[in-house]
Amino acid sequence: MKKILISTGGSGGHVLPAINLFEHLKKDFDVKLYTDVRGAKYIPEDVNRTVFDVKQAPEKIYLLPIKFFFLFYAFIKCLLHLSKNKFDTVISTGGYMSLPVVLAAKIFNIKILLFEPNSIIGRSNKFLLNFSNKILCYDKNLKGLNQKYIKKVILIDPILNKCFYNKNNSINTNNDILRILIIGGSQASLFFSKNLKKEIIELSLKNKIEITQQLSKGFDINNYKKDYDNYNIDNNLFLFKENFLCKN
Repeated sequence: MKKILISTGGSGGHVLPAINLFEHLKKDFDVKLYTDVRGAKYIPEDVNRTVFDVKQAPEKIYLLPIKFFFLFYAFIKCLLHLSKNKFDTVISTGGYMSLPVVLAAKIFNIKILLFEPNSIIGRSNKFLLNFSNKILCYDKNLKGLNQKYIKKVILIDPILNKCFYNKNNSINTNNDILRILIIGGSQASLFFSKNLKKEIIELSLKNKIEITQQLSKGFDINNYKKDYDNYNIDNNLFLFKENFLCKN
């Protein structure tokens, strides 16, 4: 059985796609996941994972030497791990932790795949393109991609949480109701929470709407809900929670 390492870290926007990949691959491959402390909080305990206690360096320019030290420290730890665990393929879903993992994998001549589920390539994956064999993505017009890497692109269908593939496909086909689902990673959910409410309310003046929306941390659900209720918009509002769509 071939061994696959999935590297991820940081926010849920990187980690949740990694978990989806893990769940789909574990039946046919020996799969392990490497992440950092930030990313570990999104990962269930039953996932075969290694957590690196490596903190992301601050972005301030005068602290650049500290940033390089953190990266080098993580790189050495990854070299030690990969020397003891022989992997056939490394898949990066982005995030700070993926930099040292992929660079260490390159030293051992391991096949490297980047997985970019967003329409704008992340900073880590963008930097790692030069070291990768292929990049898997959903968007044929991936923004931020240097055209010299276009031959590395492989378009794939969206990979959803495995629970969706096991559910009954019957749905309510009432065409009088416009059902909208709004979810996102940390940055996307913040943008949606700040900017979409006015548009949703305007849309409700022309259509009957039922909305399920993930709000960004820091938003008051009760106050947000009042605005929707005032326009008779059926709503289910929540902060991030695990598997909210996959409950029986």
